[in-house]
Amino acid sequence: MKKTTKPTLQLLQRTALLLTLGVTPAMGYDILTSEYLFGDWAGQRTSLKEQGYDFTFNYTGDTQWNFGGPEEKMSFFGRARFIADIDLEKAAGWEGGRIFISALSQDGDLAHTRAGTYSPLSSIAGADTTRLDQLFFEQTLFDDLFRIRIGQVAGVDEFGAQPYGGYFVNNQLGYATNLEFNSRIPFNAGAQPGVIFEVGRQEGLYAKAGLFSGKPDPFNNDKHGVDFDIEDDSTVYAAEVGYRFGGDLPGDIRIGGHYNDGTFTRIDTGAEVDDNYVVYAMANKTVWQDPTDKKRGIDLGISAFFAPTSRNATSSEILISAAYRGIIPCRPDDFLSFGFVRNDFGDEASDASRASGFGSLSEEYVLELSYKYQVTPAFAIQPDIQYILNPSGTSRSDVFVAGFRTSINF
Repeated sequence: MKKTTKPTLQLLQRTALLLTLGVTPAMGYDILTSEYLFGDWAGQRTSLKEQGYDFTFNYTGDTQWNFGGPEEKMSFFGRARFIADIDLEKAAGWEGGRIFISALSQDGDLAHTRAGTYSPLSSIAGADTTRLDQLFFEQTLFDDLFRIRIGQVAGVDEFGAQPYGGYFVNNQLGYATNLEFNSRIPFNAGAQPGVIFEVGRQEGLYAKAGLFSGKPDPFNNDKHGVDFDIEDDSTVYAAEVGYRFGGDLPGDIRIGGHYNDGTFTRIDTGAEVDDNYVVYAMANKTVWQDPTDKKRGIDLGISAFFAPTSRNATSSEILISAAYRGIIPCRPDDFLSFGFVRNDFGDEASDASRASGFGSLSEEYVLELSYKYQVTPAFAIQPDIQYILNPSGTSRSDVFVAGFRTSINF
């Protein structure tokens, strides 16, 4: 029998310790200042993190009312996520190694279907599911010059997700454009087997590439995220190059895209055609930062996405975002954000709409204004309003959406 090494034994012991820990707050902790609702587990949480074991549990809920659209009604969608992020260098002496595990359970209403908008109104809303999301091993080499990630991964997180997405509730501003998912690249909540390679440091030039299984519907093909099977006739290839700015005003410029060699359906005729692709360009930058408080600053971003009109409802999507962190000086953890999205429907989608008796399609515009109020380090509430012009590219009346997001770190 193979002898268990000491580092491996320590890894098993620490994992077992987490499973046996209770979540009852330790006596003496202050709910108004604690980073987590359940506290520091009598110091065990900090101790585990120092030894490489970082465990988080978050619940996020979006409550939204839409005024206008096919059905005016309140919608709610909630997501609970557990993350275990293990630094193998601290935990087991494995230099540059990392294991990442995330699982989630989510369900609720899809506000955009009630409002009749093309742009999803919540960045967490999707299929009702309880599943393992990501499970990957990551290794950095040569003083962090080279990185490889392999396992069940969310490809969109690395190739096209919005860098300033945490400021917004709308899906296209808060996570990724609709076009991103049309190439069947795995996404957050629907991760699939894949591998990612990156060369470059945290500042300066970098390049990365990815290879993923392209399942048409991961929630049906892999309901609980534990099949780990690879789609035989659909592979997604992704690549990105960019430049990262460091210093007091960080940011980046990037161009990239992904290509799927599988079979797709034409928007206008319904005929089967080969392959699909998405290309994008992004620029994101902190343009001002308070020299006395780095939490306060202004972040600006712009993104453009393009795809062939024959296979995708929209041919291009443009996003602009702005956020003022700590706009109230005495509240540096709050932020005010504004976002703009333009979805341009292609000729084929417009032809198909006319053939179905719904008229021509033009552009859909989305405006979002949001303010995040950090009540305590563990709890935040984010009032949010969205205004959608030409919902789904039609001439129907505009839609107004009001609501709020709540987030709790346990």
